[in-house]
Amino acid sequence: MLTKTQIGADMSSAASTAVVTNSVSPNLPGTSCLLVAQYTSNATMNVKVEGSDDNSTFTDLWDPADVDMAGVNATNQISQTITLPKYIKGTVTAYTDGTVSFHIMNAG
Repeated sequence: MLTKTQIGADMSSAASTAVVTNSVSPNLPGTSCLLVAQYTSNATMNVKVEGSDDNSTFTDLWDPADVDMAGVNATNQISQTITLPKYIKGTVTAYTDGTVSFHIMNAG
């Protein structure tokens, strides 16, 4: 069975979610998982998911292609398998329209 855990709150501006600490099964540091960006209709933005082992220095875990869905229904982008760090956050780096939510998906 797959679990789907949201990273922070839905976002509709250029900002970052609150940092989530991966400390509870099935989202423990070192776990292999997929990352999902779930967009609403008309989403036009650039996003990425960042991770850190010290909650100070964050690096990109996943930087998917920019989304320009003007007039298009909602969609998802899914990463390749990544290894979870202790801390994770979703970031919108450029924003025009729409909403995105970030999720960790893994077997749990």
